[in-house]
Amino acid sequence: MTSGEGKGSSSRTSKSWRIAFVLALILLCAVLALIVVLLIRSGFFKFGTAITDTQYKALWTFLASALGAAVTLIGLTLTSSHNARTLALQSDLENRKSIAANDAENRQKLQAAVEGLQLISTSAGGYAVSAQVAGSLATLVHLGHPVIAMRALRAAWFDGPVDVDTAVWLINEVLVKGSRESQFEASTLLCEHAADLCDDRGGHEGEFSWPSLLYSKWPVSPARVCRFEILFAVVRVVISKAKDWWGFQYDWSLALLDEAIEKDPDPVLQNCARHLLEPLAKSYAAGYNLRSEIKLPWGDETKDLSAIENRTLDHQKVERITKKTQDLVEELNRWCNYSASDSSTGKAL
Repeated sequence: MTSGEGKGSSSRTSKSWRIAFVLALILLCAVLALIVVLLIRSGFFKFGTAITDTQYKALWTFLASALGAAVTLIGLTLTSSHNARTLALQSDLENRKSIAANDAENRQKLQAAVEGLQLISTSAGGYAVSAQVAGSLATLVHLGHPVIAMRALRAAWFDGPVDVDTAVWLINEVLVKGSRESQFEASTLLCEHAADLCDDRGGHEGEFSWPSLLYSKWPVSPARVCRFEILFAVVRVVISKAKDWWGFQYDWSLALLDEAIEKDPDPVLQNCARHLLEPLAKSYAAGYNLRSEIKLPWGDETKDLSAIENRTLDHQKVERITKKTQDLVEELNRWCNYSASDSSTGKAL
């Protein structure tokens, strides 16, 4: 039984005893009133005459009834008081047990977190093998320590023992079921390492690592600042490589930004997504004769490129957007105008 349930049960029982006490008191008053009426009608209060046998009987009946009612009332009072104290002690004991159980659980989780962090390093002070580091960070996430996992991931990702796929998987887990604080940590990491998500190996053009959640939905439960970090991460990933490197493989970014426009509850973020989507949509399959027939994959469905382009135009001329969005729009415009002849370095401007 939880402390809330114990308090509720104790309160209901105490209320029942109070009701019983009030009913007994009402019954006692009714009995006494009836006896007084009978005494008056029997002439008991006529002090000028001698007391008859009938009056003696009425008197003793009155005293016996009053005494019995008083004993009953006293018994109910003592019983109610005893039960109230017993219930209070039981409730206090249950609360103490619940607190002790929570403390023990928290200590176990903290101990598990400490042990998980210890597994990341070796006795020599360096990092353990990448598989062990990845497993330790995943364990921290599932044990309810996503913030610690993200802080550790930040350092491990920078130092090198965590591969990109593992880092992105951990970020996805936190975005799906982490706390709001940990989701901010995860989205910030995603944006900071956006340029590291693409596969630099030859023959792997257009391949990159990305949270699986963001292939099928735009998250609306994380905090606003977290959603903005995800929005900027989308663009950062795309412009980290030249258009020739992507080919047609950045279609996911158009679908995700379009979903942000449709689903995000914040109007400023919607406006920012629309401004970022507009140059991406114009640049996608530019010059292709059948653009109106292009369908972009989105989860188990598809989105029409023509419908996405129409939504980018469906806004007022003056909209409130962030300074960071303005800067990214300028970078996107340069990226869109970047030709293959300028790509000798293999990087976008």
